[in-house]
Amino acid sequence: MSDINMEKFAVPEFVPDRYVKELAKSCVGGEELQQQKEKIQTLAEETANALKKNVYENYMQFIETATEISHLEAEMYKLSHLLSEQRTVLTTLSQASILGNDNTISRESLDNHDLEADRAEEQRKNKLNLITEKVEGCMNLLDVPDRTLLHEGDLLEIDAEENTALQRMHVYLFNDSLMLSSWISNRRGPMRYKFQTSYPISTLAVVNVRDLGTVKQAFKVLAFPDTRVFQCNSLAIKKDWLDKFDVAKKMHIEKETSKQKKKESQDKPRTESLDSPSLSVEELPSPQVTPLPDWLSDVTEELDVLIVERHFQRTYELMVSAQKTLNSEEFKNHPQRADILKRIEQKQKALTEILLKELDVSHNWSPRGGLRSSRHPVLILNKFNMTSQACELFLEICSHTVKAHVKGVQLEGSIHSYVNQVGEVFFLLIK
Repeated sequence: MSDINMEKFAVPEFVPDRYVKELAKSCVGGEELQQQKEKIQTLAEETANALKKNVYENYMQFIETATEISHLEAEMYKLSHLLSEQRTVLTTLSQASILGNDNTISRESLDNHDLEADRAEEQRKNKLNLITEKVEGCMNLLDVPDRTLLHEGDLLEIDAEENTALQRMHVYLFNDSLMLSSWISNRRGPMRYKFQTSYPISTLAVVNVRDLGTVKQAFKVLAFPDTRVFQCNSLAIKKDWLDKFDVAKKMHIEKETSKQKKKESQDKPRTESLDSPSLSVEELPSPQVTPLPDWLSDVTEELDVLIVERHFQRTYELMVSAQKTLNSEEFKNHPQRADILKRIEQKQKALTEILLKELDVSHNWSPRGGLRSSRHPVLILNKFNMTSQACELFLEICSHTVKAHVKGVQLEGSIHSYVNQVGEVFFLLIK
């Protein structure tokens, strides 16, 4: 590498064509020119490896930061819920009276409260019925008793990869789900929109999208395995949507927490009622349930983060570890065991779909990744007992990769050298 001056490449006015012409003039014979070519290729490979190493190191820092942010967000949700509970308790205590004089409620106030509740319930049903009349093929919104409309509006859906406009959407955000509907161009009658899909709030993750090029005031909705990007007309509208998503998430967390507390309070008297005259306190079995570890309680959220960050091997290992722990004797009778195992199974289905797309040559496949990038998905699918599908897709990738690289070999010189180059490409790829 001593013959190549590295300082020439660092000069701002460096022109590759001029450098190649000067190098061709200074070389004597094809052998010396071939040596210079090999040195430049070696330098290019070293530079590419150094660049990949730097990108990988920075990328790992970005992933670690994103993971910490997600954990911090979960902690903030917990703190917000605790603060809201404490505020409710303080409000109740401040309104209560020691003597009982200031806390008397008249019959008239109770009747007014009932009337307001009935009026609010009627308004809620009217809104849902109006949505059902506007959206063609809409699900029955009144099936869920406490479903309420939090926000609605027109959004422009953007392609998540190409950043191009796809279609105009009308989106409804409820306290338990997100409903997407498209505009009907040749509508007849009261129907204005057509139902597309609906996502439960528990499976949604909303991410802010930075302004880039023509994509401005946008946010991303992650509902595995789908990723939808929506663009708003203004920054204020975007802020409203993000705030409403935050409200829906908090309402869902509070609802699940209250359900869990109610279930625990119902189970506690049931265990206390098992007292029998024939059994002493020491003879009664302990009704206490071993609490789940923190990592196991948040395992589904952690799996979502790992899948988004494309850590497929770590996702598989976390799934196996969680299933093994839940099936152990310590947590075999835990009340949350069945629910967590069901959610892990859903994440496993989402992971297998993503891995199958990774191996599908008709889905954004590029020969630059080679076969090494395809081996990890194959190994994970093999562990999921999907060996036949994984092998079939891997063989298709092998075939397409070899064909793509063989096409890049040019016929220069004799047929013998061409055959040697084709053979070298083939055997390098199948290593």
